[in-house]
Amino acid sequence: MKLILGIFFVLLAGCGNAADAPADIECEITFDILDACQYQGTKISLVTEGLAVDEKKLVKLKVDRNGRRHVLSITPDTSILAGDKGYILFEDVNFDGTPDLAVSTSFGLVNQYLDYWVYDKANDKYVYLGNHARFSLNAKDKTLSNEVKINAATYDRNTYSWDSGVLKRVDK
Repeated sequence: MKLILGIFFVLLAGCGNAADAPADIECEITFDILDACQYQGTKISLVTEGLAVDEKKLVKLKVDRNGRRHVLSITPDTSILAGDKGYILFEDVNFDGTPDLAVSTSFGLVNQYLDYWVYDKANDKYVYLGNHARFSLNAKDKTLSNEVKINAATYDRNTYSWDSGVLKRVDK
């Protein structure tokens, strides 16, 4: 019993600052599970086309946000095979307090790439940010970073920051 209580308090302590930042939500997608994903009034459905018995092409995201439909095209030639696993993400990549969107575009590879869209509140639309290796967010200094494995011994480490609404790579 003491062990269970100890684990509970350790987990609880790790959640101390969760209220300070918007939650990041990750919905898993697989060849067989391409159901809608939703968070804070935003619902996302994947549109696919069958390519083969064991392959589906990911074509677009239908995003219903506050009664408005947005249709976002996914990077061409993105397909998911039986056994693959990917994600739809709600992450605040521009640190404005509103979750943005991302969807996996590579499966079963060393480097996970995603299409990213930033929500533009002023114009009530999603703006395509690009196809990037999965970002790690650092809310403290408002930077994004990712790491791309080039070969067995070489990695390309990237850090990005926002400059007047534009994501720019910075040297660190």
